[in-house]
Amino acid sequence: MSKRRLVILILSLLLVLFICQFIILILAFQARFEELLKVYPPEPVERRRFQKIAKALGTRTTQQVGLLGGGGGFTKQLNIIGERARHYQG
Repeated sequence: MSKRRLVILILSLLLVLFICQFIILILAFQARFEELLKVYPPEPVERRRFQKIAKALGTRTTQQVGLLGGGGGFTKQLNIIGERARHYQG
């Protein structure tokens, strides 16, 4: 095997490892976000709920959490994914 092919193979493997780590981080964030949505139930003023979740996450602003929690449809997508998973599990 030539040096060039070996370098390409190593770089490809490193890229795959990086992508896997990124996916793991996203899944961990998603699980934590779902957990916090349960810990902090809906409030009359949703902004207060989003402030609490943002503070608990520590990596998102209130506006970002608001987009994830309501306006962005992120929770709706999670619910759809969860329903599909339960459907396939029987």
